[in-house]
Amino acid sequence: MKTDKAPAILYCHWHGGEYDIGKEELFKASHTPGEPGPIFAKRGFAVIGIDAYCFGERNGKSAGGEKDRGKDGEMSASKFNLWLAALFGE
Repeated sequence: MKTDKAPAILYCHWHGGEYDIGKEELFKASHTPGEPGPIFAKRGFAVIGIDAYCFGERNGKSAGGEKDRGKDGEMSASKFNLWLAALFGE
């Protein structure tokens, strides 16, 4: 089976306190001149997008396990990431 290779972009969605929006921003032109996903794909890129902790489908599911939503969950996720960096960082 032959597969074509393509450069990939990991798309990080907008922040701006809009916690209900995440990876689906790839298909919206609300913060960009056009829909980023299709634009990059037409130019030959594979595009990957995930919801950051506390955004989109992950809103209310922070990294630390709390059921916080919005900015409180984001604060918890930030603390969790700092803890990981302290344990495993160089």
